[in-house]
Amino acid sequence: MMHDPIEAIRDAADGLSPDAAARERVLDAIRATTPAATTPPLIRRRRRAPRIAFGAALAGAAAIAAGVALWPGGGSTNGGTSRVVPTAAAAALQRAADAAGQEDWKPLAQGDFQHVYSTSFTPSMAEFQHDPQFERFGGGPPFGTQSRETWIDRSGRGQSLLVYGSANPARVPVLRRDPRTGKVMTVGGSSLPPVSDPPPSVRASLLAASSINLMAWPTSGPSRQVGWSRSRAGYLRTFDFVMNERTMGAPQDAEVVTRQNWGASVQEIEALPAGGPDLDPAIVRLLDNVSRPTAAHEAPGPITTGAFGVTVASMQREQRIYAAVHLLGSAPLSPNARRALFEWLSRRPGVTLDGAALDAAGRHGTAVRFASLYDRQVPRRRVTSSQLVDEARAAGSHLIGPVEDGDFVVPAHREFRRWVLVAIIDPAHGELMQSTVRAYQTSVGAQLPEIVRQGSGRITIRVQHGVIAGASNQVDGSLYQLRERTRSVVPASLVCSSHPEVCQLPRIGPLDTPPT
Repeated sequence: MMHDPIEAIRDAADGLSPDAAARERVLDAIRATTPAATTPPLIRRRRRAPRIAFGAALAGAAAIAAGVALWPGGGSTNGGTSRVVPTAAAAALQRAADAAGQEDWKPLAQGDFQHVYSTSFTPSMAEFQHDPQFERFGGGPPFGTQSRETWIDRSGRGQSLLVYGSANPARVPVLRRDPRTGKVMTVGGSSLPPVSDPPPSVRASLLAASSINLMAWPTSGPSRQVGWSRSRAGYLRTFDFVMNERTMGAPQDAEVVTRQNWGASVQEIEALPAGGPDLDPAIVRLLDNVSRPTAAHEAPGPITTGAFGVTVASMQREQRIYAAVHLLGSAPLSPNARRALFEWLSRRPGVTLDGAALDAAGRHGTAVRFASLYDRQVPRRRVTSSQLVDEARAAGSHLIGPVEDGDFVVPAHREFRRWVLVAIIDPAHGELMQSTVRAYQTSVGAQLPEIVRQGSGRITIRVQHGVIAGASNQVDGSLYQLRERTRSVVPASLVCSSHPEVCQLPRIGPLDTPPT
């Protein structure tokens, strides 16, 4: 039986709030948008800032929607096509920009942390269910839910707490440590399925987290990453190592840490002009820096070849929009920068207004949609390896080195690709509440040649028979619950209330040994 993961989140919306100790810390900013029995509060606090909430967002959405003209045949459908004129979305985003520009704000001072608490989930976007071969490709409920909580200062010091929720809290694994490698393995211990039916609520999933990962960048001493795994004996510390360039593939300096957690370094953020004609070009440069290729583009795996209508311009558009939304949700931006980002989003061609919406926690907001669709019949063609490489480079792929010779005949086929990002915002207060993004592509009628970078860096081309050629399904949802300035590290993550030991850096010592 298939269940909607967003409904599971809404069923336990109260569980998304911090427990009592952490809730007291942000109580002055909590305001329910409707009675608590139906709508959970947003937790948000700014030091010396007035109390605000997303309650007015519903009124804002209604005010905007009241002046919206519909396309012929108006109303939305399960196909997900927005029927409203793009200027309505621009109005909502501009209203958010105006509110964001009035926020009480100061740059991060010495000793200040940017504290962000969010929950990742698998969004359900109904329109994708109608896409070709989507059911064959799969994509069911998420294997648990993940919360992420970060405290990062301007020098890149602080910590990140990742909590991986259990997809079946009743299933408790038995762990063993391999005497040869030292790795911890699950060796059964339960006949229960990995995913419960129905899936657990978010609260139940995160309280019975299957694992916790704490990354710490202290002001003194080595940076460390510590992991705990849930077992019948409680949470066991299963790994603990120093993070450095050798273990992480990159130095753990301020730029790397802040870019990893915020999307940009503090220097890039503070270099933005206060306003004027230079601000908009600076915003675009910042977005390109956020989405610029890193060492990951040299990682082994499939490479974009230019199929499915992918071009440098189309990828740049999608990456910039995604980067803008990520910065709004995570980075310590000035009011002018937040205003500029919302305004930049409002000017994107094709942005549409979905109207009044509930986020995954049941909070009222306004949904705006950015989308791309490519659906085309492609004639039969003969292509060489060098032609494929040229097409991949034209699509923005970074290819270095020679490729083996080859000649491929590609039958006539259909190429389909859909990309959708939906942002739920609070226009009245200039806040991003939630973002969901999904990209799906498939070819129908042909197995496409695929460029692959091997671990050695060598480039090969293959045709995978017996699979859905070129199919991929990328999906992500982020629910933003807390964004504040703080000078202390007090976790709001649910598991920390019942197991505080897994939310703080332990002394360096031997790892826990699973019982035999």
